[in-house]
Amino acid sequence: MFASAARPFHVSVPDRKVGKFDLNVTQGRGALNLVAENGSTAALRNTDADGNAGLELTLPPGEYTLAATSPTAPPPAFALRGSLRTPPECRVEELAAGDPVAGVIESTDCRYFEIAPFSTANTFARQHRFTLGERSRISLTMDSTEIEPVMVLFDANERGLAVGVAPAPGPLRLTGILPAGVYRVVVTAARGGLGAYTIGLQSEAAPEAAPAASPVSIFASSPADTVAAQKFTAASPDSPLRVTAARPIKAKSPRPTDPPTAR
Repeated sequence: MFASAARPFHVSVPDRKVGKFDLNVTQGRGALNLVAENGSTAALRNTDADGNAGLELTLPPGEYTLAATSPTAPPPAFALRGSLRTPPECRVEELAAGDPVAGVIESTDCRYFEIAPFSTANTFARQHRFTLGERSRISLTMDSTEIEPVMVLFDANERGLAVGVAPAPGPLRLTGILPAGVYRVVVTAARGGLGAYTIGLQSEAAPEAAPAASPVSIFASSPADTVAAQKFTAASPDSPLRVTAARPIKAKSPRPTDPPTAR
């Protein structure tokens, strides 16, 4: 490691900001590690063949530690630069239950990392908001012939609830039960492309069931494959989702706010 506890640097974020941090080591290997107040790693990036590592991500208000580390002995010389900027105003389109609506992901849209905190994904993205007045069974559908659809569902506190991706252009669906509240679904393209899509919401009242560890129960499946299914369940409102995956949709945990990449 670099001298003295991996050379930590304090970063104070008074309000929501986009942080950009760059590390360069003159020889050997290094890593850039951003740590949140609770001690968890918010982001980590290893240096490339040229000795460079960079992070750009949206940070909620708080105190962070930026650490430069290296397994190389003796510790190599390094340069570390950082800056904070106000995130852009990313438009949110209201989504009502009913027929699907059309949208287009364009190069003038926000990047995914400017919408979702702690994500470093830089694909262009759009977001839609919907409100549930009561506990409801919902079905979110996205379809495109031009991009590989990705949907990421957030609650009002920006907690990622579910993420799914279609590995090729075509339909994608998230279904499940949600409590009353306000939700956002962020849509993007798995391979970073631009193009048209449709998105739709269907909802119906869901009767109360026996108390569970979490009020959220989300399932993901593709309309083109009625056998394959993924179940997203949260152990508690503050824990990441545990994911068991089956094709054709891929998902990852424990960072459900990051859209998975189609391979």
